[in-house]
Amino acid sequence: MVLVAPSFAASIFLVGLVLLRVLPQRGGRRDALVLCVVTTLAILGGLVGGVVFGSGFAVLRLWFDATYYGLAPLGLVVAVAAWRERRTGTAIALGLASLSVLAVATYATRVEPQRLQVNRHAVQSDRLPARQAEPLVVAILADLQTDRIGSYEQRVFEELDALEADLWLLPGDYLQCRTPERTERARAELAALFDGVRNVPRLGIWAVDGDVDQARESLTSERVQFLDDASARFEEEGVQIVGLTTPSSRRSLTKSVVSEIDAFEGLTIVFGHAPDYMIGAIEGRLGREAVLVAGHTHGGQVVVPGFGPPLTLTRAPRWLAAGGIHRGGEVTLCVSRGVGLERSYAPRVRLFCPPEIVVLELFGPLR
Repeated sequence: MVLVAPSFAASIFLVGLVLLRVLPQRGGRRDALVLCVVTTLAILGGLVGGVVFGSGFAVLRLWFDATYYGLAPLGLVVAVAAWRERRTGTAIALGLASLSVLAVATYATRVEPQRLQVNRHAVQSDRLPARQAEPLVVAILADLQTDRIGSYEQRVFEELDALEADLWLLPGDYLQCRTPERTERARAELAALFDGVRNVPRLGIWAVDGDVDQARESLTSERVQFLDDASARFEEEGVQIVGLTTPSSRRSLTKSVVSEIDAFEGLTIVFGHAPDYMIGAIEGRLGREAVLVAGHTHGGQVVVPGFGPPLTLTRAPRWLAAGGIHRGGEVTLCVSRGVGLERSYAPRVRLFCPPEIVVLELFGPLR
């Protein structure tokens, strides 16, 4: 797929150039015909590629590359041809449209995926000890999902380190590499990032599995601890954390988890990879105060203003999958947009959906 997508885009562009040369029509009819033919080829080629690679992400990748590297540059060529033929209106309209596509696609691939945000949210709970001078700080590192450890990943850990958080939660998806050799190298480099943290969270770094890898294989640092449908309590802080396996995060909370929430006098934080397990809480079936945390959706990576993310890969409602903090009765819901990108066949883009580290600042009641 690494070579197929750009080759496909180049082919689309070349087909358009050939059509511009061989078609006898001049003027708008020729331009419209060329663009229609090339667009149709791009759509059909993407669908065929999706069947060949067995992935809907492959369709999106081929369509994106065909547009970015094929249709948009071809649009500029057609605009220049129209300008030379003194069809000024057509030239300006087509040129602006093509430049806009190139600008948006460049921003979505080169800029926004690196535009890391640190988003803080205050959470007040009567189940926590009376409010102290400082809140309990929980940092959420969701969906690192990288195929190499580079300067961006180093910046993510620098931001985390600077938070001096009391607790780190990692809701899955860490490495998504194409080859065993790259995987081994990335594991070692990721372990070095964890081992290099100066402000180690005093309550620990806790992780659960995701979809693209196994947490215990990707996170080899001794500083990382794992919870598989299990819990850990911090009595002095009045906090309990429950980590869900990936299958558990895709179904309603079990009776045993609900019982653990009931039995603990303090505040329970449940974290799992997918947000599907939150659906019951949205519908009011939990009825107990808790904080529910997930990742997985990446916020959709691409968000349509006024609509939300077209693609979320979860049963959770779009408004929840888009990320952020939501309050429903006694329950606080937190879905992180994550810091990484879908790899493999998917186009590596973010648009109106910047990556984020989520920070929860937990407060007890006023004295």
